[in-house]
Amino acid sequence: MRTSKTVLLAVLALALIGSSAMAQRTPGSYSIGGFGGVGLPSGPKEFKDYFKSGIGYGGELKYNVNEKTSLSASFTMLKFGIKTDEIEDAVGEEGAKVTVEGGGLKANIIQANLLYYLAPPESSTQLYLIGGGGYYMEKAESPDKVTVEFEGETYDLSDMFESEDSESENDFGVQFGAGLDLPLGSLNLFVEGKYHIVFTEDESTKFITVMGGLRFPM
Repeated sequence: MRTSKTVLLAVLALALIGSSAMAQRTPGSYSIGGFGGVGLPSGPKEFKDYFKSGIGYGGELKYNVNEKTSLSASFTMLKFGIKTDEIEDAVGEEGAKVTVEGGGLKANIIQANLLYYLAPPESSTQLYLIGGGGYYMEKAESPDKVTVEFEGETYDLSDMFESEDSESENDFGVQFGAGLDLPLGSLNLFVEGKYHIVFTEDESTKFITVMGGLRFPM
């Protein structure tokens, strides 16, 4: 008897998960979501050399056009920190340790994407492709403090990096990638990887984002 009840409960649980997954992709339905993750500089060389991996977070609104296709509008805040490697090379002393506080490149991104699902709504894992465009509001800021430790002495180089004005630039760009939805009862856990190309004045800026979060059907 106990075995029968266990099997019955398992079947009901799977049925509920399956039905909620289908409901989350019902044509005309919406969901809201929040996410967070990392950004990885990809190009050009100056971007990769001077900025390290960043942390970002944001929110989205998703509309299901049909069971295969969804539209997503999102806003992401992303910040890349400053690397110390180039500064240490400029110091030119072996064993010198550079510490950088603050500064970096901030990017606020408004994105609009098309999501195309490769798996049916009742699947336990739902892989989808992503493609779309975005408006990238970028701002480069000087570090608050830069110090060098060498042979037991600490030197403050902050004055060398001071700038009266932060450099700002607004550009359009494109992004593409893939994502995975994992239905969890009445909500979805999702992970997305995107490759971004921002059409800046000189050479296009490129970076990768890997974000994960939750979607809540409305």
